Amino acid sequence: MKHFKDINIANLLIAIVPVALVIPNLILWKFGYDAKSIIEGFASVLLLSGVYLLIMCLNRNTARTTILLIPLMIICAFQIVVSYLYRDSSPIGVDMFLNVVTTNTTEVNELLSSFVVPVMFVVVVYLPLIVMAVISWCRHSIASGNIILTAKRVGFSMTILGLVCIGLCIYAVPHYDFKSDTFPVNSLMNLGEAVNRQHKTLNYDDTSNKFSYQAKSVRPGEKELYIAVIGETSRADNWEILGYNRPTNPGLKNLGSSVVGFKGVFSESNTTHKAVPMLLTTLSADNFEEDIYTHKSIITAFKESGFSTVFISNQEKNKSFIDKYAGEADLSVYLPHSTSVSYDQAVLPVVDSLLTNLNYEKMLIVLHLYGSHYKYQERYPDSIAMFKPDYNSITGGYNSNTIVIRNAYDNTIVNTDNVLTKLMKRISELDHSSALLYCSDHGEDIYDDERERFLHASPIPSYWQLHVPMCLYANDVFQQKNPILIDNTRFTRDSIISSSQSFAHSLLQLGGIETKYLDYTKSIFDERFTTPTSLLFLNDRNEPVGLSQAGFETYDFNQMDKLSKSLNEKVN
Repeated sequence: MKHFKDINIANLLIAIVPVALVIPNLILWKFGYDAKSIIEGFASVLLLSGVYLLIMCLNRNTARTTILLIPLMIICAFQIVVSYLYRDSSPIGVDMFLNVVTTNTTEVNELLSSFVVPVMFVVVVYLPLIVMAVISWCRHSIASGNIILTAKRVGFSMTILGLVCIGLCIYAVPHYDFKSDTFPVNSLMNLGEAVNRQHKTLNYDDTSNKFSYQAKSVRPGEKELYIAVIGETSRADNWEILGYNRPTNPGLKNLGSSVVGFKGVFSESNTTHKAVPMLLTTLSADNFEEDIYTHKSIITAFKESGFSTVFISNQEKNKSFIDKYAGEADLSVYLPHSTSVSYDQAVLPVVDSLLTNLNYEKMLIVLHLYGSHYKYQERYPDSIAMFKPDYNSITGGYNSNTIVIRNAYDNTIVNTDNVLTKLMKRISELDHSSALLYCSDHGEDIYDDERERFLHASPIPSYWQLHVPMCLYANDVFQQKNPILIDNTRFTRDSIISSSQSFAHSLLQLGGIETKYLDYTKSIFDERFTTPTSLLFLNDRNEPVGLSQAGFETYDFNQMDKLSKSLNEKVN
């Protein structure tokens, strides 16, 4: 302890802080080695190391400088965790920052508690620096003049070498862009864009105030009920009725041909805060950025057509467009989350109350489920679990217990099946037209190939993150009154469908609503339905790009080819 007291921590901080801050650059270089040249790696590491050294030399009270750099340490820690989770060389994207804002505390705690390795790494690296800075500050320590002078010389030399490397990159490396290829410049720019988007989202009520669908019902005076169910993190490849080889849909399967499953459905986003708005508006990737802040959800279209509207969520409020759309409904219900365990069966009593206690003429109920969101084993009661073991522990290391994780995930699909089946049985007993349309917002990676990818919302999407389940159930009364709509699904059920483009338009036609915003070529219930010429992805900059440009790799396109053969339709 005596020797520690004799150490001038202010001198140590000059050397240690730059090393800690440049770790993300080294990690990004390592993960992107196959795609980036050595000169790009040197450009990033040398330049930032030099800059950080020069920053530490601005004041001999290096403790104060270290404390001021805490926000940058947080960004660095975030980048390290993101790189660990997604195993790629992408910087923290705009969507990733927005995910932090729009993800509730429970989900964050669940995720971080399961990834001990990266969390402990960033704690061990950055927390001691802060502690050292506090101690140094309390001691009123200052760095020696000789150390400062040496550090300035080294920092200046490294900065010059870094700038030379950047010049070589600009000259010799195709598509090189300093702002987008250099951490933390890229992440800080993305943070600024995320703040801008969130600000515009919070002002949504003002910017969309004058919007109207000018909608009306083509079935005036007819009593009817429609339920739109938005799933969470459910992937089509794990649904039995869509071809999966495990019994994950026992209830839906027992309902037989009454349930129409759509096999070739793809989301245009792998993040909830963008996928759900596209499901609940007539917008999609090609006009999302242009119109999302001015257009209301189709809940408003149903209201304008004389429907009572209800929004029920088994997720917490998250300051996203989803909350805004819930506010458009006549009644919005957010189920309480007293613990991290929240089963989707909780929506059933609320629906029962609506059906028995409200004397409605027309009603739309939108349900937002918790679905298959990680942690999987906390999304279903043990009585429903069909696949064991399912304790779903991944703290032993990356890609540990993959079979167990898949068991737990498949149990979440069984649970969704249970909820949907009960809802379908309820509307089957009604004496008026009723139908349910389900679609998940996005899918999930579960260590499906050599990339060992896990979860969703990664900057680069995968086949499994975008291939989503969609299914329809209509009661006998609806089928008798609208046989053409049901017949048309025989042709669309095996078509390639963009859920982001088709879900809202399909719901409008299902509910018998006329509006200038309804595009019949996008509705699964219309004979004019047209398969998208190419599938799109709404990237981090809110630009609609093709799957190749989005980052799809051989693994993803191989799965697309398999799907194409099963559908006898080309997937682009």
